[in-house]
Amino acid sequence: MKITNDLNIPEHAFAAICRHQGRLDPPTLDYIGVTTLMGEPLPRYLKARHWAELEIKASETMNAMQGQMGHLLFAGAQTDTETEIHLETEFEGVTIKGIADYYDPKLFTLGDAKFKQVNAVTATNIRGYDKLETQLNIYCWMARRMGYDVQHLQGDIYINGWTVYKAFGDSAYPKAPYVKLSIPIWEEAFTANYVSERLRVHNTRAIFLLRDFGTKLPERDEEIRLLLDSAMLKIPICTDEERFMQPTKYAVMKEGQKKAVKLCDKLEDALLYIAAQPSTALKAKLSVTERKGGYMRCGFYCGVRNFCVHNKKTLDNQNEVV
Repeated sequence: MKITNDLNIPEHAFAAICRHQGRLDPPTLDYIGVTTLMGEPLPRYLKARHWAELEIKASETMNAMQGQMGHLLFAGAQTDTETEIHLETEFEGVTIKGIADYYDPKLFTLGDAKFKQVNAVTATNIRGYDKLETQLNIYCWMARRMGYDVQHLQGDIYINGWTVYKAFGDSAYPKAPYVKLSIPIWEEAFTANYVSERLRVHNTRAIFLLRDFGTKLPERDEEIRLLLDSAMLKIPICTDEERFMQPTKYAVMKEGQKKAVKLCDKLEDALLYIAAQPSTALKAKLSVTERKGGYMRCGFYCGVRNFCVHNKKTLDNQNEVV
């Protein structure tokens, strides 16, 4: 994988970004990490197969870099709390690895820190809470198998961009730049069943073939390449939720206003709304703007989108409509 310095960041800072992004070494299919286990099998496969061809921009790493800086700061603290707990366990013939942020032996607490932008956090909701709960419970299950006495799980949310004056003026705004979450611990059998189900999702023929052939050989051998292409098509496609599906909306706009008067799922509903207005003058000031939807992750966030046949089909269909 190649990381490009699209922002012309100073050399020392760019080198640090490359080093701490963990993207310099090609992925291995001999084990599976916890976050990968929770994720989709197709991106995992495409990342391993096309590693040498992948290219990302330094600008795409900025949000992740803030979190990594925080983790480095915590790792240097001199306390009884263990940080960066390397977890590993064998389960159903597969090696599973993960890194928990910390374990407090006094409180018997296993924790994970997240660094989030303020727009991802409200006073009553934190985007990604479900994933945090799942991740910590898998860590807990692994840690207990390794002998750790885990009695509590904790999520620490550090909020970037928080300002004090907004906390007093907006009831939905987080009241502090830090939120502590007590995460419920799942039953061991429930967690083991979840892990087993996720392993079945990832244990595809394409993954096994690529692991056995190696990630450098396939593109050199036409027969192997065709075999891998055929196996890849049988990997489950990411769900609409995993692809960040956003439906197309139709905004009724009023002349001179930036905010939509009404947002509709169908064009017909937007036109009917305008038609139902009491005066001709008001109708003349209203118009409909299409806010095109689509798969946001596929279009902007997925690192292997250029190699995904399903994403290419989606883009082709959109171009045909246009």
